[in-house]
Amino acid sequence: MEDPEITITTAGGTAYTLRPVPMKRLASQSSTDWLKFVQDYVPGAVMAQDYAVKLRSFLQVHKTDALTDGTHSYTLHLNGLVFCNPEVINDEAYTDTFGNADIKHPFANYKLSDAVLLARHTAHLRNCKPLHSLVDAREVIQTAASSAGHLWITGNCALDVLDAAIDGKDLQIRNRLIG
Repeated sequence: MEDPEITITTAGGTAYTLRPVPMKRLASQSSTDWLKFVQDYVPGAVMAQDYAVKLRSFLQVHKTDALTDGTHSYTLHLNGLVFCNPEVINDEAYTDTFGNADIKHPFANYKLSDAVLLARHTAHLRNCKPLHSLVDAREVIQTAASSAGHLWITGNCALDVLDAAIDGKDLQIRNRLIG
């Protein structure tokens, strides 16, 4: 049997031939999963509405949120392709911590993987460069926290666990939540 595939063409004329990526569950069924799953928009990959409808139907038929061209993984968001990481759904143990232990804040329900996720999405919203390290993540969160205009508790928790991972800071002794 031949592998199913679909070819779509973007508004800019680029053709993508895509195959479904099997997934243990759909990332689109949980906002937490979705935020971990989606990454950056694919530059120039906006498509006409009819292609988006066709692609959405293809995803539903094959019970997946992820597609591949053999090089990258994609998903559909609105009328455009977005890079995605199906491994965060398929591998229950996956955490995005740049290879570090997933440190948990001792006084909040917050982990290093949460801080990296927050930094990735904040960087995307602010059109910052992609993150390549925990130092990059800390820089994004520090910048966002300094311009927040209010006490950003989530940002403070993120900075605490990032400091602990990068600098070895003992959060039991010194942290932003209790001083």
